Amino acid sequence: MMLFLTGCGTMQADQTKTGGTDDGHLKTEGWRVQDGCTHVSEEMAQEIYEKILSMQQETYEGIQKVENSRIVFLEEDTKEHEVTVRAVFEADWTGIRKPKDHPMVQGMYEAKKGLATEEEKKAADEYIKGWLLELEPMYQKTQRMTWQIAVRFQETDQQGYRLFYPYVQESEETLMPLDQYVREYCREDAKESRKMGRKMLDENV
Repeated sequence: MMLFLTGCGTMQADQTKTGGTDDGHLKTEGWRVQDGCTHVSEEMAQEIYEKILSMQQETYEGIQKVENSRIVFLEEDTKEHEVTVRAVFEADWTGIRKPKDHPMVQGMYEAKKGLATEEEKKAADEYIKGWLLELEPMYQKTQRMTWQIAVRFQETDQQGYRLFYPYVQESEETLMPLDQYVREYCREDAKESRKMGRKMLDENV
């Protein structure tokens, strides 16, 4: 259920601010390329940074405020002229949606309207109150969130790069296209969330 509420359950959250490395080249906003990533140009780094930041902002619009972001290109590996670059994108996420505005809670309110007796409506209020308390800690809370990213391209065609998310299941890694990962695991389905809220209240009241 908590994965349903927050999305992107395989991402990592870090309560502490990242201090970075000690070589003096760290950027707290934007991008940084480690010395070993010789195939990543400044133009590519900037473009990928802007693309992922925009993806996060659009995905969590009205839910999370995304700021203080950066991407660090960590290492690369080349096999048969195909380059795979490992990177990490991180940002501060602050919950900006009030608990009562969560689609699941809105669905509970909708289900309450269909209740017949005052006793049922009172029980519904108590049930909804419990969920509001469950969601309250997420509101205005800031966490440092990270996305592991993989970038692939041919040595002779850097502009043809593709972005992936290293999806790990049962210790097996699959490089899933990043836009597919966001669509399937991160983007909120408000209609489905409302439906679940209605069902939950019907089953528990």
